[in-house]
Amino acid sequence: MSELENVAVDTADDAGTPAPKRQIRRVQSGAKSKGSMFSDNAPKPEPVAARKKREVKAPGNLTDGRVRRPLGKRNAKLAAPPREGYYRRYINDVPGRIESALAGGYTFVQDSAGRNWERTVDRNDKGGGLTGFLMEIPLELWSADQEAKQAEIDETDEQIYGGTYGPGAASDGRYVPKFAPISINIQKGPGSDKVRR
Repeated sequence: MSELENVAVDTADDAGTPAPKRQIRRVQSGAKSKGSMFSDNAPKPEPVAARKKREVKAPGNLTDGRVRRPLGKRNAKLAAPPREGYYRRYINDVPGRIESALAGGYTFVQDSAGRNWERTVDRNDKGGGLTGFLMEIPLELWSADQEAKQAEIDETDEQIYGGTYGPGAASDGRYVPKFAPISINIQKGPGSDKVRR
């Protein structure tokens, strides 16, 4: 018996008119030929774990001295070198924001050409790019600002716990349920201890 056999196939056109029978060849279900995809002797694909990792060459520098960064590679577009003793952040160039930062003790970070370090950080409401300036403040001032912000948050929390938060809520206890006192569970990440108030 041959590996291939002729089979007569009935076909019809789109209108349903029978077409003449035609002969096609197919592989018999039990037959296996050497080197075919149905053969036990066919080469099997290499397991993923056994494949060699491709060597990736590090990007070289451009002829003008700039470091080349491939376009499709992920990179931190807003990354900036740290400076010891200072806290750095980008501040958006929206009306009043830069002036507030300067009044709060922030100063501009300069790039290697002596210009203010800036990046496009978003779109502005006119359709163009929104510029963010890298600014820095001494860590002592930044820490004092953070403590002042936390004190405000703590005061608001205490008002909520006591039912006195908001206008006209001095004594009506609006946030305190009658059937149970307020308690809040704070958890920071998996496995951390819960703080119950």
